[in-house]
Parts: sequence; C-alpha cells; structure tokens
Amino acid sequence: MAKRSNDDDSVMVPVELLIRAAGNYVVPSDNLRPRTLEAARESAADRAGFYRLARLFLVLLFCSALSVPALDRLSAWHDKSVSPSVSEIQDQASRIATEKGVGPHWGLYEAFTRLRFRQADKLSPNR
Repeated sequence: MAKRSNDDDSVMVPVELLIRAAGNYVVPSDNLRPRTLEAARESAADRAGFYRLARLFLVLLFCSALSVPALDRLSAWHDKSVSPSVSEIQDQASRIATEKGVGPHWGLYEAFTRLRFRQADKLSPNR
C-alpha cells in the first residue's frame, strides 16, 4: 500500500469516516431481492429474445445466400425449356406449308420436327 501524504490524510480521513458512518444507515428494502431477481429474469428474457432474433436473421441470410444461385440455375433452365405457344407452332406450320407447297398436315409435322430438334439441342448435356 502506498503511503499517503499529509494533504491526502487531512481530506481522506473525514471522508472515510463519513462513509463508515453511513454504512449503518443504509438498510436494504424488504423487496430488494425479488425486484433484483425479476430484473435479472427480464434482462435474461430480453437477451434470449435478441439471440433468437439474431439466429433467425442468420438463418434467413444463409437461406437467401443459398437460394440466389439456385434461382439463377432455375432461371437458366427455364430459358432452355420454354416452348413456343400453339399459335406460334400453327404460324410456323402455315409458313412451312406455303414455302414447300405441301398440305397443312405436313407443315405441322415439319414444325413439330424442327421444334423437337431445337428442344433436344437446348437440353443436351453437352451445352
């Protein structure tokens, strides 16, 4: 323990005496322990709620980080698998029938054959 100088002794001794004397006057209330326990429970519940919310946020962040690449792959797959509508196939069949001078049935057959080849080309694993 460090030695005190004379100036410190003159100030500190009365302050210490006052603190010691006040110790006899400080009496805890009867409900101090229950209030302290309740405050600790509320604090623990608040912390648990915060941690629960933080975990939920992390799970959502993790799921979104995984889903973005998956959605990109799905959109790429969707672009490959989109087929023309019925009216587009009928228009193509009519053009083919007119160009080649065949009946509408052969034009429709030719349009479906070309569609099948395009789909096979789009969906081939080598692409």
